Amino acid sequence: MKATRVGERNKRIKIYKAAKVSDGQGGFRKGKPALLATVWAAIHPAKFWAGNAAGGPISGVTQGITIKTLKGLDESCTVTYKDTTYEILNLDYSVDGEVTLTCKAVVHRG
Repeated sequence: MKATRVGERNKRIKIYKAAKVSDGQGGFRKGKPALLATVWAAIHPAKFWAGNAAGGPISGVTQGITIKTLKGLDESCTVTYKDTTYEILNLDYSVDGEVTLTCKAVVHRG
């Protein structure tokens, strides 16, 4: 993968870190996510794929996002871009100084 130029990172995204809150019984539960950073990003074209799982057809859409390397970023973080929230599926650090996030849109049902 080639490095992105600074001019290609022309979209603003917000990255939220999942917070852990005590559940009062010695464990933790997910709390309200805290803003980790607002950064410039390169948004790649969405990838559509189809496959089979347990004998049935499945399909999915993933979104690639490239940013500068960010301290504290992991798969528990979420990304917000244009009023859409994405969960991070994978972090690719193959290019020095930047990270490419493979994300999936969070769908709320009910």
